[in-house]
Amino acid sequence: MSSKGSADASKGCRTCMRRRIRCDLGRPECSKCIKKGLSCPGYGRHLRWADGVAVRGKLKGRRLPVAGSMAMELALPTIEEPVPLPAPAPAAVPSPITGALQVMGQTALSINRAIESTSAGTDLLNFTQWASSPEIIEYYDKYLAGRMVWIDSDENDYRRRMLPMAANAPGLRFAIAAFSLYHGPMKFPSELARYHEEARDACLEVLQRQLREMNTRISGGAELNTRADVANAEWMLACILVIANYEMAKNHSVAAENHRLAARRIVNVFGQHEACTKGLFAFLRNQLAIHEVLGSCTSFDLADVAETILPTPGSGSHVLFSEYLSFLHQITLASRRSMAVNEDIDVSLWPESFTTIEVQSRFEQARGQTLMIAGKLQINPPVVRRDFIRLVDLYHHAAVVYAYRCLGYAIPSNFDWLASVTKLFDQLDQIENISLCIQNLPWPIFIAGTECHGDTERQHKVATILDKTIRTTGFNQYETIRSFLNAFWSGTEPNWLPVAQQLQANGLRILVV
Repeated sequence: MSSKGSADASKGCRTCMRRRIRCDLGRPECSKCIKKGLSCPGYGRHLRWADGVAVRGKLKGRRLPVAGSMAMELALPTIEEPVPLPAPAPAAVPSPITGALQVMGQTALSINRAIESTSAGTDLLNFTQWASSPEIIEYYDKYLAGRMVWIDSDENDYRRRMLPMAANAPGLRFAIAAFSLYHGPMKFPSELARYHEEARDACLEVLQRQLREMNTRISGGAELNTRADVANAEWMLACILVIANYEMAKNHSVAAENHRLAARRIVNVFGQHEACTKGLFAFLRNQLAIHEVLGSCTSFDLADVAETILPTPGSGSHVLFSEYLSFLHQITLASRRSMAVNEDIDVSLWPESFTTIEVQSRFEQARGQTLMIAGKLQINPPVVRRDFIRLVDLYHHAAVVYAYRCLGYAIPSNFDWLASVTKLFDQLDQIENISLCIQNLPWPIFIAGTECHGDTERQHKVATILDKTIRTTGFNQYETIRSFLNAFWSGTEPNWLPVAQQLQANGLRILVV
């Protein structure tokens, strides 16, 4: 090691240096990082790629990576282990399909060769045909597309744009088939329903082939900026989001997280392209932003939180909850930065934008913006419209409660915080038809659960709504909320943040979307 590297090592790890505490220089990780549940980066000099310029070869004189041409080495696993929580039983061993379903007309695209490695029984199963089954498409249309947006309408691009795209994108058909077959097994013949994992594998194989082709072009000095590249990015991003939802429904949080990071990578590569700031790509990016921002609220990996995908720039005037999500992420990022270096929060050190008055004001503005956008959607019938307004209020109070907790304002003498907690629970009681918006309740339910430590009556209310949410949606990722709340409620620490941080360090990833 160089003298500079030796000097750095003697000072301790970067995390302890950033926290301004004395590092114990433990090997392979210092005990202070382990005690705080942090990732110890080790000792000595750390090298990173700093926007260098190539001096030879095809990329001579060009900055690396080339804008719009970043190598996409995405981790898209085909086999994954679930988190240590209850999960559905594995699928049965595949058996031949005997023409149980009427099949759509033969598509012009066939990728049977591309998926030969996904199943020993490929010769018994025409993937291209059965993934196009009208029963599968109808199930996705009726039961899933509406569950993945804030509010279902004719403008829902999970239905309006993605279903037509699937006709010419085999990977997307496989993703839709996997999600549909797993989520609604009783709606399909038993000999077909068991094939959701094969459909998942086929989807991932198609994605991997496309990624290899793109990376080969990048290695040759090409830029991914053609119309065909953007079209490929759209269907790839659509595939990944659907498959991520499939894995979350199975409560396979590790696989779901890998898919989320893959989707993030695609957005980072193509997001600056003008054609990707509108249409289906922009819609999918904004859908990813919902998962990213709300998901980061239960993450304590500062590097991951800092890389969160936000709503499309300039979308605040026409995308539901865009301003809300953007400010919420500012709160989360400030909180995680503070937790990484300080034992206690000093509220006097927050900038003016994070005072209690400003937090209330910003979320009020975001609430009004969302209601204005929703007014243009002509939401009907009236009960849906009324419940959507209540949902917006529910998210508003959940955000205020969350922000106060993160910024250190959640103290018994803060009557604004106490009032917001009360209003949060009141809004849960006022929803008329909970089934119509139940897919959007997990995050506010989670926040409500974090603020009823020691209150058994409120805990019972939260647990009841959470149980109904899991049963109604069929999305088993919300079992992670139940696991966390049970551990939190049974403990002595009334602040949920350090408890969640420790549980994440122990392997529990709380999925609230």
